[in-house]
Amino acid sequence: MKKLLLSLACLALPFMFISCDEDDNPITELTGKMEMVINGTSHSFTGVASYQQDGKTYVATTDGKNAVAIQLNGTKSGAYTLGVTNVTDLSDWTKLITGGLDFGKFENVMTFVPFDNKDQMYIVVAGECNVTISSAKVTGTFKGKAIQYEDLSGLDASSIIKLITAGDDISGTFTAIESSSIISQFTK
Repeated sequence: MKKLLLSLACLALPFMFISCDEDDNPITELTGKMEMVINGTSHSFTGVASYQQDGKTYVATTDGKNAVAIQLNGTKSGAYTLGVTNVTDLSDWTKLITGGLDFGKFENVMTFVPFDNKDQMYIVVAGECNVTISSAKVTGTFKGKAIQYEDLSGLDASSIIKLITAGDDISGTFTAIESSSIISQFTK
């Protein structure tokens, strides 16, 4: 009888994971997830990790075809400006026009790398990442304008406005599991 119940459980187990809604999927609860749209193209990732070191929070994922990395200068929940300006903050636009921003300093960085065309690596130059940080995970949303990495050379006040205006829209949500939690799932 025990063998029969074990066999039935083994047969039913794969359907439990497949039939779950994305929000209720136990796999994403263990490994994290990210949904992202860049330039109108959607990307989904599982296996999203986070860690904190030297006062910074890092979030990273890959699906074998693309990779996403976020570096935030801080370890507390809140809103972080991505790139040199938050496109929704008019006071930053005023500083941007008058040249008051330090264009050589990107404190909070988000990159998207398509492995099949690394020359088209994107970096967010204007945007915002809102995060809730706990000891077990980092959840967040992001939106902004991304440009190709090669366009960063010679960045100044007049060129950044043109690049932001012409930049590709990027937005998404993520739940990143603290990396030691992911590792512990496989070492028990």
